[in-house]
Amino acid sequence: MKLRSLRLRLLLAAAGAVFIAMLAAWLLMTILFARHIERRVVDELTRNAMQLIAHLSTDAAGTPHVDDATVDERFDTPASGLYWQLSTANGTARSRSLWDNSLPI
Repeated sequence: MKLRSLRLRLLLAAAGAVFIAMLAAWLLMTILFARHIERRVVDELTRNAMQLIAHLSTDAAGTPHVDDATVDERFDTPASGLYWQLSTANGTARSRSLWDNSLPI
């Protein structure tokens, strides 16, 4: 077939258009998926932080304490990857998942 053939030119144009459409869809889906995951993580961290703050209290000496009612089981599992720590001048409260470690200030 010659390149002057209308059939061949239309086939090449269609293949190019399909390729460009698929590339655009792939890029758009990647961006949308990344934004969705970021929103979910931010929402989860915000929810956990609000629940931790709701369970926060201090004793007479001003040492922070968090009620035993944990927000997420991962806070109680050592080395789970989900940690929290509250440091004040009067002491520190931290999740059990930190085990014997402390987060740097």
